[in-house]
Amino acid sequence: MEINEICQALPIIKTQKVEWSDNRNGNLSHPKYSDEVLNWINQFGTLNIADKDYIDNIEQIKQKNVSELTRDETLTRLTAIIRGERFCEGILAKAIESGKLEELCVHLHKITSAEPFKTRILLSDLLKNNGIKPEDVVMIRHVLSREHCKQCYQNGFIKEYTQIQGKNKTMLKNSKYWMVFIGTTGTNAKLYCVYKFKGFSPVSEHKMPTGFPCPEMYSEDANLYELEETDLFSDLKDGLIIDWGTSTQSWYQSATKNKPIVSIHNNNKIPFKGYENAIYSFDELQEIVNDMGMGAYEEHYNALSKVKGVYLIVDTTDGKQYVGSAYGDNGILGRWAIYANTHHGGNKKMIELLKNHPERYKSFRFTILKIFSDGAKDIEVIDSEKLYKQKLGTIEHGLNDN
Repeated sequence: MEINEICQALPIIKTQKVEWSDNRNGNLSHPKYSDEVLNWINQFGTLNIADKDYIDNIEQIKQKNVSELTRDETLTRLTAIIRGERFCEGILAKAIESGKLEELCVHLHKITSAEPFKTRILLSDLLKNNGIKPEDVVMIRHVLSREHCKQCYQNGFIKEYTQIQGKNKTMLKNSKYWMVFIGTTGTNAKLYCVYKFKGFSPVSEHKMPTGFPCPEMYSEDANLYELEETDLFSDLKDGLIIDWGTSTQSWYQSATKNKPIVSIHNNNKIPFKGYENAIYSFDELQEIVNDMGMGAYEEHYNALSKVKGVYLIVDTTDGKQYVGSAYGDNGILGRWAIYANTHHGGNKKMIELLKNHPERYKSFRFTILKIFSDGAKDIEVIDSEKLYKQKLGTIEHGLNDN
């Protein structure tokens, strides 16, 4: 069965009260789940739809409303509830009584039944159409939430990071090509490069390239797999996006696996034309943040990460303005990333606005009023922020509350 059909087979648990055992003889009370709930938990496991990498994935979607979740993100939420019950009794009970579990189940049924016959193009189809046998290719998905991977990516050593692997990786040894992807949002992944496998030898410190940011990796009991960069699909770097599926814990797999292509787009970079010309819609800002410097907005991501500054947010619906400052880690981008994830950035008047108009954040426009070097003192940035609030009257007539 297709994954959508499997999800349709999962029953919907209606909102209900959960009884708890009596706290007698010093024993802690615990929830007493009905047979319906216990059967639902068992069926969730039997259907094999749990997200094995839910711990990493849940962090990326915790600010999303249920209505915004994709199928796989919904399964991530459900997995987190079920697995969380093992470590903290009552998490599932709370989800049932609050209606959250019913909401997730209903949403899962809705999105998996919306397009049951959607046409799919698989990665294996792309390989075959270009004369490459899928059985000759191993797919590798790196995630930037892992510190070593992140450091190597930021310093241009992904190839070297990929080369160090365990000694008993038969699939790696038997694959002619290594197709390397970088995980993005949810279970999606972007193509990074296709390498040709040339052989392997034991890891040793003398083989470590100059400037490699994680020298401890060259002390591991592992193999160094020799890889040669190819031009295969180089025009699709960052532009080929596949859905890895819920098995993200399996970070390398044969390309014979059915991996749907989510999109193929032009990967031409959008040039950064200076801070004074930086104007972004909310959708553009979210793309900059989610792409993590890998997509079309790479120059913008890097530039916004390097400076402190005072910024302006305009609600284009009514023209009201908010002045803020950024002087923490990753500069202006670090602060704006909070808006991309929360929609309100923790600002009191914006929180109230979004309570009454939940979709209003889509009308926000982000610009920069003044930049400071990374070495500027925080108080300089804060004083400038205060001055712009006075100039623009954003406390009296805008979205600032102080």
